[in-house]
Amino acid sequence: MQLLELNYPQTTIKACLAAIKKGLSPFLRPEPLSLSKWATENFYLSAESSYVQGNWTAIPWQVAIMDCISHDDIKEINWIKSARVGATKIMLAGVAYFAAHKPRNQIFYQPTDGDSKEFVKTEIDTMIRDCHAVQKVFPSYGNKGPGNTDALKMFTGCKLNLKGGKAAKNYRRLSSDVNWYDELEAFDHDVEGEGDPLTLGDKRLEGSFYPKSVRATTPKFAHNSLIEKAVQGSDYYFKYQLPCPHCKEHQVLEWGGPDLGYGFTWTDNNPNTAAYSCKHCQCTIENEALPDMLEAGYWQTECGVKIITGDVLEFIDATGQALETPRSVGFHIWTAYSPFVAWAEIVRGFIKANTAAKNGDLTKLKTWINTTKGETWKEDSEGETVDYDLLHKRREHYPRKDKKLLVPNRGLTLMGGWDMQDDRVEGETRAYGLDGENYLIDYFVLYGNPAQPFLWEQLKARVTKTYTREDGTIMPITRICFDSGGHFTDAVYSFCKPWPNQKVIPSKGSSEYDKPIATLPPKKNDKGVRLLKIGTDTAKDIIYNWLSIESNNPDEPVPGYCHHPIAEFTHEAYFKQLCAEERIEKLHRGRKRFIYDAKGRRNEALDCFVGSLAAFQVSKQHFGLNMEVLAAGNQGGTNLLADIAKRLGS
Repeated sequence: MQLLELNYPQTTIKACLAAIKKGLSPFLRPEPLSLSKWATENFYLSAESSYVQGNWTAIPWQVAIMDCISHDDIKEINWIKSARVGATKIMLAGVAYFAAHKPRNQIFYQPTDGDSKEFVKTEIDTMIRDCHAVQKVFPSYGNKGPGNTDALKMFTGCKLNLKGGKAAKNYRRLSSDVNWYDELEAFDHDVEGEGDPLTLGDKRLEGSFYPKSVRATTPKFAHNSLIEKAVQGSDYYFKYQLPCPHCKEHQVLEWGGPDLGYGFTWTDNNPNTAAYSCKHCQCTIENEALPDMLEAGYWQTECGVKIITGDVLEFIDATGQALETPRSVGFHIWTAYSPFVAWAEIVRGFIKANTAAKNGDLTKLKTWINTTKGETWKEDSEGETVDYDLLHKRREHYPRKDKKLLVPNRGLTLMGGWDMQDDRVEGETRAYGLDGENYLIDYFVLYGNPAQPFLWEQLKARVTKTYTREDGTIMPITRICFDSGGHFTDAVYSFCKPWPNQKVIPSKGSSEYDKPIATLPPKKNDKGVRLLKIGTDTAKDIIYNWLSIESNNPDEPVPGYCHHPIAEFTHEAYFKQLCAEERIEKLHRGRKRFIYDAKGRRNEALDCFVGSLAAFQVSKQHFGLNMEVLAAGNQGGTNLLADIAKRLGS
């Protein structure tokens, strides 16, 4: 070096070299590791959100998924999975990796804003606290401020945005390198009329040198599954092959059945005898063999393409030839591959769900197929409907005071759905609680000529009517959706306009499938109203699923359960209307879709339920309704519920 040739003092030379080293230190980057290796060294499972606290140890099949996430040439990872396979933890490890090891701007989408805030509290904040490599690059650790909020975490050289997926505004004005979609199937398929969440979110990746979109979800319905569509577009779709400990042949773990001769078996309806019958040799494989089988397993497609992990990630064909790294990959894994869930528990869950299905309740079987097998629910029956007689027989005794129905305490907000007919208006008032649990509170039929003022004066009294909850809280109706279809559209518009904060909102149904339940345009139409568009098929999907839910004890909260009182308005004819429509599969332009058909039967009660559900959805999306806040106020015994309801409805 010239410094040495000029015979400078050694102290001066050392000082200069130290200064140069310090100046270049911001550009120093460690040799990139794969996500699986980095997580083994740096990722930590926090006590608040993990079954087992401690350093991360990957299940053998998790390694390839993680290394695909960290591979710069792979742009898209689609993962169909069951519950309890560590998907959220792998995504969390990926967030840490792209914050501390390979800095990239990220957006993490949860289904709703509430889910996102809870995720930050239980997962992100505890990860930063316990993962020291991340804590080092998080300047705001221990201090709330612009760089440390529930919606934004600023790291050295990159940032993490955290958003809910149901609001179109959450997909705007953001730039990202890595997008995460947790529980994608719970997102709206058309976000406020602006497009599907993957298209909207991945638009934020444009311009990135290393764009990456990671989607992981438990599936739901086969006919409109976002993740199944994404997987179908993947270059390769992998399933994990395990060797039989007897014949050494590899196979995918399948549920199987007695007619197939392989799959899960048990004797005398006893789940504790659960085992697996090999597809190749029909030998019995005990659950205790699973850990060794996992170690010797590998990911493979139906056409024989395998993933090889190690120092580098490789893809090879059936002959062993190396393939070009794909742009997108898909994976499927289910609970049988988890070393933390006994096969006996899987079988026990199936026996319980299958017994319920034989008794007419398909809901538990659907849940088992979605959350245990990690598969979509395929409805193959034509004209599926709900048993109106069963709903009529399970009516409940609501609390009463002076012979008047009271709103049960778990009802947190009141919503209305009204249906305009040529000679009458029918409407319901329904209380909604947490997780979709709901209570029918009132149902009315007002006859009259819509061209005369008498009918409209009666309806005004209905808008301002209040109800008393079991704990004494006086509850106004928060919002009403008034169907404006038919011959009296202008009259409905005129009735809705004067109410402040759109307490009564005109609506119109759209039977186009996959539309969101409630889409409210930003501007008024030429009639001077913001007309709410209701995705009726989407709403009816949810309602019919809710109506199918059974409960052995209505006094205990059950997500989505529909409560109906013993009252003069819940007669048999009401339930016939509620269950009037059949869900029928049709072929439309070469693609399967489902429609609802009343086949001439009266269905006003169902339309009113659709309206109140739309009022509930639009109140959450556009008017600040927060069910968690209402629930907290309810538990605290305050009048917070009434105060918020009045502000929303006034």
